[in-house]
Amino acid sequence: MRRENITREQAEKAARQRDRARESYFRTFYKVDPDNPLSYHLILNAATIGLETAAHLVIEAARTRTKG
Repeated sequence: MRRENITREQAEKAARQRDRARESYFRTFYKVDPDNPLSYHLILNAATIGLETAAHLVIEAARTRTKG
């Protein structure tokens, strides 16, 4: 908010607009529901586990997936 020099209300409104636009994009071009967890192979919360751990998990998941 400080960086953009906007109020909390304006920031929340902008975030909702971006979320709607992103959802519309996925529905229109990929014909998928972006809120459906079955659309994703791996979901991580890097804020909880840290970037380094997240990176290792992504690499390991990719290796496992390519091995069949």
